[in-house]
Amino acid sequence: MKASLAALSRRGSGRRLIALGEMLEIGETSDAEHAALADPVADTGPAAIFLAGDKMTHLSDALPPQLEQTWTRNWEELWNPLQNALRDGDVLLIKGSNASGMAKLADRIRQWSDSAMGKMERGAEGAAEVG
Repeated sequence: MKASLAALSRRGSGRRLIALGEMLEIGETSDAEHAALADPVADTGPAAIFLAGDKMTHLSDALPPQLEQTWTRNWEELWNPLQNALRDGDVLLIKGSNASGMAKLADRIRQWSDSAMGKMERGAEGAAEVG
């Protein structure tokens, strides 16, 4: 998780958005490990943070209050706020354990993005025919 956040920090352009699901395989130190992500998350300079899962409340509580964040119980509830926040040119990091469902969120975003691109291409073709 921390390596992915460090890689995001090195991205030069675009707003940085972060969507994180629980790290469910950690065990007894889980609460502290989730909270310990606060500094690495803040260091990325995110425009917005999206958190899914009960364990992510520990990270949410540890984040600086000036950072825009959304917490939900699961990845499905995260979809609408994340979709509404995304803009062209954004860089989005999605990360979480397999059981957190974040891969399903990534799949949904890909489908949505592919659909939007298809509509734009069809619209551009239609405009070319009219002109």
